[in-house]
Amino acid sequence: MLAARNTLRVVSPILLLLLLLGAGAVLLAGPRAAWADAGYALAFDGSTDYVSLARSSELFGGEGWTGAKTVSAWIKPTGASAPALPPTLGQMIVMADRPRLFGISRAVYQGGDRLWVMNADANGVDFVGIDFTPGEWVHVALVHDGLTLSAYRNGVLVGAIPSGPTAATARNDGTLYFGGSGRPDPSLYFAGELDEVRFWDTALDGPTIAAWYNRQLDGSHPHWTSLRAYYQMSDGAGTVLSDDSVHGRNGLLQGGMSDDSWVVSGAPLDEGPPTPTAGATETATPLPTATSTPPATATPTPLPTETPLPPTATATEPPTATATPDDPPTATPTNLPTETLLPPTATATATPTSTPTETPLPPTPTPTATAGAPGEPVEVAAVDTPGFAYTVRVVDNRAYVADVTGGLRIYDVSDPTAPQELGFYLAPRRVYGVSVSGQYAFAAATEAGVRVLDVSDPATPVEVSAFAFGGFIWSVTVHDGIAYVGDRGGALHIVDVSDPANPAPLNTIIFGSEVLGIVVADKLAYVAAYTSGLKVVDVSDPASPLVVGSLALPSVYDVHLYGQHLFAADGVRGLRIVDVSNPSNPTLVGTYKTSGTVRSAFVRGNLAYLGDWSGSVPIVDVTDYSAPVLDHLLTMPGKARDVWIDGNYLYVAAYEGGLRIYDIGP
Repeated sequence: MLAARNTLRVVSPILLLLLLLGAGAVLLAGPRAAWADAGYALAFDGSTDYVSLARSSELFGGEGWTGAKTVSAWIKPTGASAPALPPTLGQMIVMADRPRLFGISRAVYQGGDRLWVMNADANGVDFVGIDFTPGEWVHVALVHDGLTLSAYRNGVLVGAIPSGPTAATARNDGTLYFGGSGRPDPSLYFAGELDEVRFWDTALDGPTIAAWYNRQLDGSHPHWTSLRAYYQMSDGAGTVLSDDSVHGRNGLLQGGMSDDSWVVSGAPLDEGPPTPTAGATETATPLPTATSTPPATATPTPLPTETPLPPTATATEPPTATATPDDPPTATPTNLPTETLLPPTATATATPTSTPTETPLPPTPTPTATAGAPGEPVEVAAVDTPGFAYTVRVVDNRAYVADVTGGLRIYDVSDPTAPQELGFYLAPRRVYGVSVSGQYAFAAATEAGVRVLDVSDPATPVEVSAFAFGGFIWSVTVHDGIAYVGDRGGALHIVDVSDPANPAPLNTIIFGSEVLGIVVADKLAYVAAYTSGLKVVDVSDPASPLVVGSLALPSVYDVHLYGQHLFAADGVRGLRIVDVSNPSNPTLVGTYKTSGTVRSAFVRGNLAYLGDWSGSVPIVDVTDYSAPVLDHLLTMPGKARDVWIDGNYLYVAAYEGGLRIYDIGP
């Protein structure tokens, strides 16, 4: 029950080298002709330089690239060291950004500074590492045939790993870049030189790669008609990168690149005709299968699939009982009986997992403060989180962000105008919810359950236990040593976490719909059960919870308690204000309808701040609960999924818009 599915599969270069040597399949380069004049290369400064191309579907001429593609380049890394990050968050050499579905990057990972080829399929992100020497040219080829991801170094197969079709849709196939992507995170930028970048819409075979990796292309190449784009770096000046294939898919030099970015290339290209090598012997080494086991030293914490999830349609019609909020789980919940108490689930024998070794990202705050009208909130900072900011909690000057594909991110907000990332934790699956209690953070990680993290040193969160129920864990609230866990399968799980290293399940209540939000106070749990509405549960004895009240609401996403009133985010119906002074008889006393879909609420004084999926935060005056009126409307990039107030500052988890921080005054 506690075991999570592994979504990261890494092939050890050392293991594969031993396999290749054992099979006699290492390709040795034959006698080399004199080097040809390689012309120009592009130099990247590692801080702002990048080249933007086209979306993957445009560059490859259709959607077929998800199943078959080859990307190759001559690369000369020059920076002293790459960031100690997962490859998807490392220096972008040739990569699709947001989502980072496939490409070539540089990162210090699994104990080594390597170049990495990657592909994200339905099960996660697959990597193969390639060794290199800083300051020296190396040829790298990524080959993906829809079943296997292979990596070649200087025409020689380095490793291969099972990897299915790239997990993308036409809507989010990502834009391809060289060297970076224009985002403010300096860890994403490549320092070095790049030459002879080629994109194919077919998976090239080993002998062809070996014969042509060190030659410029011409029409005699056996797969010339499958060439989708070819960047010889032939321009030598200017800010346009010409595509030297017949397709004219030119790139644009950005980030301050200029004529100075064009340098004489030292990439070793041969003059003579291609000479076949022993490439055919590559088949002597079986490719690793799905059951291949890496060396004992390679035990990474798996990364989630970094593909953005489709937003929920903001329908104006009431959702049916089968409608699901936000991003659909991988498994459709079965029909469940309503409000039936279950016996305690099997004891979760929590097993500590390995401690993440990645160091935190450099801070990426991008303050955007502008003067506003008197009393109007002012945005003072924004952080472009690597994933999709979904839930935010601020405790003791730290902002904890459930960042979906970016895991759990921790920021120092002692100065809210200059947030600094302290550390992060990459969960086995996507993270949608977070709760903090003392020195522990509890991350709701969908199929991987709840991950319990010691964050006393936020730079290195340590997973001390985990517990799962076989469902799709969406939200978690910890109160007085008890974790209340929301499951999109329709359940509220109650777990004793007074000893965080040894969580003990107490009971489970089944509702008729997804449990998306929970708030606990005075021995009562208020539960947002989506189409099953609002539920009030007596948890004075957590092992024997009792549903004592309910209110039918069409699509309640989250709840916030303020005094004796509950503020329910009821989707397209807007904000619902519920009097819960009598818990057995919750009474609707007010409604405020927005133009979008309300997903969260937070109240301070006479103002309710609403997270609206349309990309705004309506600020509603609720002095008269029966007649709320709009006070201000904040608009922002991204979808305002969650709101939280700490002191004089409003924190907004704005999905693709990252973390936004506003000064809302005293």
